[in-house]
Amino acid sequence: MQNYMLIFFGGAIGSCLRFFLSQSLSSIQLFPHNTLGTFIANLTGSLLLGALVAANNLARLNDPWFFLLAVGLCGGLTTFSTFIYDIIKIHETGSVYTALAYPILSVIIALALCLFSYHQTARFLVK
Repeated sequence: MQNYMLIFFGGAIGSCLRFFLSQSLSSIQLFPHNTLGTFIANLTGSLLLGALVAANNLARLNDPWFFLLAVGLCGGLTTFSTFIYDIIKIHETGSVYTALAYPILSVIIALALCLFSYHQTARFLVK
């Protein structure tokens, strides 16, 4: 039951952080439909997740921290439903190419950041 509570609280914080980013960055029009906040949330969550997984694998991060931060916080911060909704809203503006570019850039950059932070954290922990 403790793990569920940690995931619950981490998810709540992550969801609020994602909403805050969306609201704070809504005036910057990098993509149509104010999607910059989701984009930044997904990239930030991926960067953090890579470091947390490396720390868990190599330093045996205490499970409660992993549930709170990796499963809860990163899970709430990076959300697939908001991501898909943003793509649909971009498509509705008539920006077909942007609607295709947004998920491709998000996935490629998020994966690169996750792998980068994983390897940097692993290298730091092995020393």
